[in-house]
Amino acid sequence: MVCFHHCRKNGSCRAPENCCHMCVSYVQPLETHCRVNNSIYQDGDQLPSSPCMTCTCRTGKTKCQRFKCPTRKVCPHGQHLEQTQLECCPKCVNKPGVCTVFGDPHYRTFDGKTFNFQGPCRYTLVRDCTRAELFSVIVQNDARNTHYFAWTKAVELWLGPTTIELLPRLRLRFNGSHAVLPLVTPSLNITTSGFLLKVSTSIGLTVTWDGKSYAEVAITSMWRSRVCGLCGNYNGHYRDELLGQNGYFHADVESFAESWRVDDNEVCARPTRSRLPNVCTGSGKKRRRARRLCRKLISWGFHKCHAIVDLLPFYKSCMMDMCECPKKQRCYCEAFLAYTRACEREGVRIRWDVKQRCHGWL
Repeated sequence: MVCFHHCRKNGSCRAPENCCHMCVSYVQPLETHCRVNNSIYQDGDQLPSSPCMTCTCRTGKTKCQRFKCPTRKVCPHGQHLEQTQLECCPKCVNKPGVCTVFGDPHYRTFDGKTFNFQGPCRYTLVRDCTRAELFSVIVQNDARNTHYFAWTKAVELWLGPTTIELLPRLRLRFNGSHAVLPLVTPSLNITTSGFLLKVSTSIGLTVTWDGKSYAEVAITSMWRSRVCGLCGNYNGHYRDELLGQNGYFHADVESFAESWRVDDNEVCARPTRSRLPNVCTGSGKKRRRARRLCRKLISWGFHKCHAIVDLLPFYKSCMMDMCECPKKQRCYCEAFLAYTRACEREGVRIRWDVKQRCHGWL
């Protein structure tokens, strides 16, 4: 209770006759707006909030409610759960296409086809086959003094006018000059993580290199059916992978791979025989060594992944590599690394530490 005018005589509102005016009830008007960061929001307006929080102005106060994500553990085939900073809940998105080359070399395309090719030249692993031609990834193979095999020696990445060369022992050459890692530009981020060098680009392309012979190319789903090369066309069908650079399908891997040869006029050092024999046949000791080491892929360290990622192509690749492997060399490590990476992409954690077991090789 308040008086609107001062009383001439001493008194209080309990004695209205002593006041010059009757006392009346005074109620302070309610605020109907909210002030947030110097901005005014009217009653009922939604306020800026995080992706997982919804905030509303109610009778002058900010009231927030957390959004509850639906329970979802399994995605359809070819998709996986992914959460971004701009979204509250993870959602099923297409898995990136991944192509790998390792060992003598062995190739696994974006669509899952596996093949072996021992050509010791430079070949287009994958490139943008649209008119834009934004990128190209080239592998350089080298026989490394072996009789029949050719290991990947280096990887070249062309991004418009930019050239990146991934060299042995994780060395890097950027636009023709040796560079120090990490290297960051507006469109590139090149770093090392353990025994791997990783090149991330702004166009949805990532290249990983171990400095020995393992190369991995990952592209987002925006590149589906827009690429070509030894890694295939990434259209979801592995039966049409042998599409040559001339636009024709090839009946055999040899002619298909040679169609993607970059150095058309250069004579490359080739293995001594054009067809790969079973080099383990003549040496029982070498064959037993290969089996003893490659059988570790069947061990308990990998058994959780066997039902998800087919072990057989990696085991066969391991055997081939070990049969031509020089003494005291751990040529099985590339197959182990490739299988470990394939399992981890499917969410299976491998208890076999490749870095520790293959120290000095990778």
